[in-house]
Amino acid sequence: MPDFYMPAMWPVELQQAAIDWFVAWRKRRLYQRLLRLSDRQLRGRDLSRPRLIEKLRMPLRQLVEEQRCQRGR
Repeated sequence: MPDFYMPAMWPVELQQAAIDWFVAWRKRRLYQRLLRLSDRQLRGRDLSRPRLIEKLRMPLRQLVEEQRCQRGR
């Protein structure tokens, strides 16, 4: 809960949830763009095509949960 809360503010949890979903959506778009690279370019970035495809096929709900777990550490 923030130190200062005005009644006209969105609930803090709702605001954070919207941000989490937006960030997960942006990550999915990043994975799509990375898949356009060649295998050589992916190896140069220490990425693998199967792992990117796996991440791309994950439901957004699961990506959001991963973000929250990483943020909690």
